[in-house]
Amino acid sequence: MISGKAKTAGTFSFVIKAVDAKSRTKPPSRSTATASLSITIG
Repeated sequence: MISGKAKTAGTFSFVIKAVDAKSRTKPPSRSTATASLSITIG
């Protein structure tokens, strides 16, 4: 969820990274996913 109140109009870029810390594989490994996104305000 993205929440809050914008103070400035514009396009803002950000990166989301998710990590699965409870892998059930042997040996344990972490699965990751990364996404580059942007949001436009105004």
